[in-house]
Amino acid sequence: MTKRRRVTYSLDDFCNAVTAYRNKTMTSIAASKKCGVPESTIRKHKDNKTNRVGSGRPSALSVDQEQYLVALLRELQSIGVRLTREILAKITGDFMRMIKKSNKDINNPGRHWFQNFFKRNSDKLKMKKELKLERSRRDNFTEEVRSNWFSKLKGILDLNNLNARPGQIWNCDESGEYVCVPADKKFVFEQQGGTGKAFTTMLLCTSASGDVLPPLVVYAAKAVNTLWCAGGVPGTTYKCSESGWISEEIFTDWFKNLFLEQTKNIERPLLLVMDNHPAHINIDVIELAIKNQVILLCLPPHCTHALQPLDVVTLRYGRIFKQLVSIK
Repeated sequence: MTKRRRVTYSLDDFCNAVTAYRNKTMTSIAASKKCGVPESTIRKHKDNKTNRVGSGRPSALSVDQEQYLVALLRELQSIGVRLTREILAKITGDFMRMIKKSNKDINNPGRHWFQNFFKRNSDKLKMKKELKLERSRRDNFTEEVRSNWFSKLKGILDLNNLNARPGQIWNCDESGEYVCVPADKKFVFEQQGGTGKAFTTMLLCTSASGDVLPPLVVYAAKAVNTLWCAGGVPGTTYKCSESGWISEEIFTDWFKNLFLEQTKNIERPLLLVMDNHPAHINIDVIELAIKNQVILLCLPPHCTHALQPLDVVTLRYGRIFKQLVSIK
């Protein structure tokens, strides 16, 4: 039996050839010679809007959808997101569920899907194996990491002409505290077996010019008690989660309804510096940022103690004050 010849041309060559023939800017013969794609293949796919290449089962994503995902992942890399296999699987799974309008029926893709995905897009993406090393924060914060991050920051500021525009440079950070919960205080919890600790998170956001957005407070509860909001800073947003940490949904809601709303009258583009936290990295936030001309820049992992402006300065003085007034 004759062995079947495998595809030897790239996806870009195929798309360019079919598009040129479909738009009547080239004949099938001319497109074949220029792009190296068989003439019969070009003619066959003229009316095939998915531009699918190769044999076998159809891919989970169309060519256009896959190229959009590639561009999205490259964007994540450019803003400093560390694309581990776990984050890749999460982002890709979220993207697939968004396309299929389903949150239950589609699981995150597995190892074989990613192997084929990287093979199809080897000219644009590459997965490198990381060294399995456990390092402390100090070990991670090397001169190379510091200089690379500031070089990236300088490039963004120069490219977007933001060096003399502090009002367009923003930074957000989360601060978590354990709050003592007396058992007899109903306004904290309705039922409490004894005195314990509840974790509460506060998300702050300020600009380099000194503007401050109303904070976001997240309680460890199933619902927000209105009494918890009494006496708060005007405009504060109150949310709750099971752990008291900020979830992906809460951060997306904050970015859409607080950050973008409060900064809508500020000249674009904006730069938002934030932690490399999984809750911050999702399809909705990235697409909202692109649509609203907000440049996201993530800090390197395990380096916020040295590079996070709010953590190093603003929240640091808050911790110092807390130590001074605390009763030993």
